[in-house]
Amino acid sequence: MSLPLSCPIPARRLRKRAGFTLPEMAIALLIGLVLLGISFRAAQPAIQATSVRSAEQVFRAMHARARAVAIERGAMTRFNVDPDGDSVWIQLGNTQIESFDFHEEFGIDLRTNVGVGASVCMTPRGIADPNCSSQPVFLTYFDSPSRSSGVKILPLGQIVHP
Repeated sequence: MSLPLSCPIPARRLRKRAGFTLPEMAIALLIGLVLLGISFRAAQPAIQATSVRSAEQVFRAMHARARAVAIERGAMTRFNVDPDGDSVWIQLGNTQIESFDFHEEFGIDLRTNVGVGASVCMTPRGIADPNCSSQPVFLTYFDSPSRSSGVKILPLGQIVHP
């Protein structure tokens, strides 16, 4: 015997079927957390590679900015690298114009081949002054737990891959 289509279903039967039980919700949440943990571990190397690449691009941009400031203002500008503080900054005379902290922004550690801070002085012509710079040639490395990259600053201030 079938019920006619217009026959309403009693409210008691609807209440028993509606919603999820607490154990069902807990299992769904647990499965979601496990899948999220697996995907995060799989994506971690890609995230670190992106951080290293971004750090290198910011370093190159700051170096180019130091050169541009020297040309625009017609004055000696110093581009400083501090591996202890994982930062770089541009200095015009005694004034710090711009700075960037790689560890704070990207979780990247800076390292130089000279072991201490290094600097490049840009002349108003836009080339490095070897008499003012701390090292004529130095390497800067961008290190994350699973990835590393580096750039080399040449005597006239150019940046190349080592």
